[in-house]
Amino acid sequence: MNINKIGNLIARQRIAKKMTQDQLAKKLGILRTTVSKWERGINTPDISLLQPLCQELDLTFTELINGEKNISNKDNTITAIDAINFYNKKTKNKYLIVSINIIFLLFCFFLSLIIINNYNKFTMYKIHTTNTPFTIDGYLLENVNKKGIFIQNIIYNDELVGTDKEIITDSVTITLKSNNKVIYSFKKINHSNQEPIHDLLNNTSFYVDTDTIKKIDLNNLSLLIELEDNQELKNNIIDLSKNNLRTP
Repeated sequence: MNINKIGNLIARQRIAKKMTQDQLAKKLGILRTTVSKWERGINTPDISLLQPLCQELDLTFTELINGEKNISNKDNTITAIDAINFYNKKTKNKYLIVSINIIFLLFCFFLSLIIINNYNKFTMYKIHTTNTPFTIDGYLLENVNKKGIFIQNIIYNDELVGTDKEIITDSVTITLKSNNKVIYSFKKINHSNQEPIHDLLNNTSFYVDTDTIKKIDLNNLSLLIELEDNQELKNNIIDLSKNNLRTP
């Protein structure tokens, strides 16, 4: 079946009947654009419209599906077999393509779920380590392709805090180590004047992940806090190893 021939036949018969596309569409209860698509060979008539279309255009079913006038047909009725044959290879391919697209979308959906569950799901370890005189709060994050350390606060709790003997400084160096190798280090400085170390360290926060450091061993982590003016801090190495922490 040639849909271009069908379209040309519909157009010729419509014109011969002195009908516009709009008039034929109204008789069939469809849109004018649908008739236009038939005549341009874009679409074929729906099976439910074959009988009324043949009646309006004074065509037999055989003439319509062959796209030619004056083809003999002993029985001008549309049988079930005729209707099935009307759905040509192009129509079947259309449904096949739709089915393939649906299967592909479902595959992508379930693949996305697998990726989200296995690659974007982090195991989180809560850091709340008190190693007098320091309290460290934060989190360790880990999944199959990324690791990270988030420190949200460092508090200095020495017994001298708040007294006139509390350590005064204008800078402190904070170093994160993995297997005794430095993976991140920075200074916290008060440029205006010296202040108690408790105030200088309070609300210190930072984040380090594998985008910054290529390899982080969460099983052997430590945080080192040092003063710049040769003052010593007792117990200034804090163990942050994953094995010593808990999941929240």
